[in-house]
Amino acid sequence: MRKWITTTLLIATAAVAQQIHNEYESPNAPGAGQKQLAQFAGDWDVVKTFFPMNKNPIVSKGSRKQHMMQDGKFLVGF
Repeated sequence: MRKWITTTLLIATAAVAQQIHNEYESPNAPGAGQKQLAQFAGDWDVVKTFFPMNKNPIVSKGSRKQHMMQDGKFLVGF
């Protein structure tokens, strides 16, 4: 009897938590975080500087291409 009550309460709690989450953010649409990441999509020129101790800095230059994938859910760069 206790297992049945515990199981029922756990299922009910999980269902309510999922409903609250779905009201906050749709599970299939990009959220606010993904929209913020989208601003970094595009072609970028990058400069990296390494400062070894007691030596001159080492500067590396390159380029980076980034785009959103899977309906705007992930930012991918190469």
